[in-house]
Amino acid sequence: MLKQVDVLRGLLDIDVPVHGVLCFAEADWPLIGCSFTTCGVQACWPSKLSSQFEAEGLSSAPT
Repeated sequence: MLKQVDVLRGLLDIDVPVHGVLCFAEADWPLIGCSFTTCGVQACWPSKLSSQFEAEGLSSAPT
């Protein structure tokens, strides 16, 4: 994931933030308890990611 994020940052001609996210659609989150971030990569579930997009004002967020 970190290499993919770096490649994407290198390809962009504009300065925009690029973040790595692993979104697990069928994960059993009660075992983990919550989303987490490690090495700058967030692991979460779809509704958590969608609510983050909405909070940041990104109207084209995936659902």
